Amino acid sequence: MSRATKLAPLLLVTAVPILLLLTFVGGSGAERPTDPCTTISVPGGEQVGDTQLDAEQMQVATEAVRAVRAFEATADKPHAAVIVLATGFQESQLRNLDYGDRDSLGFLQQRPSQGWGTPDQVRDVTYATTTFLHHLIEVPGWETRRVTEVAADVQRPAEEYRGLYEQWVPLATDLAEQLWSTSGSAATVNTPPTDGTTSAVPGLVRLHHANLFVGKNQAQFREDLGAVVADRPDFVTLNEVYHRSPGDLQPDGYQAWHPAGPRDARDTAVLWRTDTWTLAGKGTVLMHNRNVKWGTRYVNWVTLTAASGSIVSVISGHASPGGPGREGLYAEFRTRLVSLTAELGTQGPVLFGGDLNIQYPHRQPAQAKAFEDSYAAAGARTTYGVLGEPAGGWATGGAHFNATIDYIITAGALPVRHATTGLRHSDHRMLSAEIQLGGDPAGAATPLGSISGNTHACDPTMLAASGGAVVYPVPAHLASSNQNNWGSHGAHWSAWHTGTDFSVACGTPVLAAHAGTIEIDTSQSWAGEWLVKVTTGPRHLTTWYVHMQTLRVTPGQIVQPGQQIGEVGALGNVSGCHLHFEVHLKNGPIYGPDNVDPTTWLAVNLGKPTGTER
Repeated sequence: MSRATKLAPLLLVTAVPILLLLTFVGGSGAERPTDPCTTISVPGGEQVGDTQLDAEQMQVATEAVRAVRAFEATADKPHAAVIVLATGFQESQLRNLDYGDRDSLGFLQQRPSQGWGTPDQVRDVTYATTTFLHHLIEVPGWETRRVTEVAADVQRPAEEYRGLYEQWVPLATDLAEQLWSTSGSAATVNTPPTDGTTSAVPGLVRLHHANLFVGKNQAQFREDLGAVVADRPDFVTLNEVYHRSPGDLQPDGYQAWHPAGPRDARDTAVLWRTDTWTLAGKGTVLMHNRNVKWGTRYVNWVTLTAASGSIVSVISGHASPGGPGREGLYAEFRTRLVSLTAELGTQGPVLFGGDLNIQYPHRQPAQAKAFEDSYAAAGARTTYGVLGEPAGGWATGGAHFNATIDYIITAGALPVRHATTGLRHSDHRMLSAEIQLGGDPAGAATPLGSISGNTHACDPTMLAASGGAVVYPVPAHLASSNQNNWGSHGAHWSAWHTGTDFSVACGTPVLAAHAGTIEIDTSQSWAGEWLVKVTTGPRHLTTWYVHMQTLRVTPGQIVQPGQQIGEVGALGNVSGCHLHFEVHLKNGPIYGPDNVDPTTWLAVNLGKPTGTER
């Protein structure tokens, strides 16, 4: 079984050298990405929602849904197809793999040694699906429980990965509906209910942020959360919720992104109204990891769409307080938060809510000012100034009294009103902000093509290379080998580490992360025999692959996402087997300003069609 196929929710470290080629110009949001020249699709593939699937993925999906229809217990239950497809996306990106973790094989990564069948059988999509269904119908409540819980009961992954199947449910639902209807069935796929209320104009939104004190009991927590959502804000960001269950964080009419995984990854959550907003993307980003108390911090983010086409991203974060052993962590958090905002901001406004633990700014003006300056340079603003009017959530007493610690920050959006409100059981006041997305009261969408860096030249080579969805540069179940070390410093690097390393065994397949044309440079000794690039053209996205021991591509060859381009090696400036992977948004030089954190880039773009990545 896969251990971490799409691990944006657990692995991510954002930029260390700050990325300030920021494009916070996304009006009230962006339309779904389009190519200004033409719409490109992979031969034999299909568009499902806003995701382009290639021919292999569609073939696997078609055979799997057909098997669900042929299985007597699920013949009239398309929800079973959703579960199978979501599991397949998580385990293999819906590809019939001939490799995997230990002896795992096939699109469901079933293990012959665990009784799932012979190697040939588990790579037979019909057989693998049918075997899965035999186990599925034995799971209590499989038709009504969350997909990720049911899939995990069948697949039995490690505990920290049980929640990862849920991220694929929207795509799996769209695909199941598409394939089920093709077969002539009138059945409908289960969809989340809405509360039936009408929504406000998407161009004017409200965000509430609350740090709900971790020490309160369940009844006290529910009372405070009820107060937070009482006036039905569009979005809510929460801190100190690592010990709360998913059900605790989904009041009526709201959905939440609160990932499974390490405790620190669960410390924050984002909620949104389901009658107004639809989930388009989500992730969890590791900001820093130091073996001291409060030394590890993540942020959680979602990208949401409205029926009008508006897009907005919302980030929830909780910075570490200063103190012995945590020197420099706040600067890391600030820098990486700006970089993540830059990545998300290319498609529309970005809103942040969180406890930033800037204690007593009048005593630490340099630290507070550095924070505000970083965001000002990025085209963003705080709804309460760091050093000006009362900022953030003025705590009600104790060590945090008069501390500026909680903030709402906007990029590509204009805060028009703000307030703080006391909560009965929390030691922080709730922040509220009314925000005009892009300053456009009508909420009209801004085409993504008008945003800097997201248009494509009508170049035949680029168009030929378009198609498919962005994937990890190593087999997906090995994504957890990502060392998240872009921007690191040390004896191995003359300046700073310009990519991220996937620490996997020599001989592991190296995969093209996106569609493009192969370039090979043999003059870079640090890279080994070959520095391989997959490029979409001059001044456009290019990814680098380094230290390989063998090649399977030639210069000028057009490759598709997931196509093997070589094998991991230990050649060049290395201390062991690994893949060094870089992302250059504008096909620039190694230390160019377009060199961005690959982990963040993967978090934002994984699963999206080539040509829409940012």
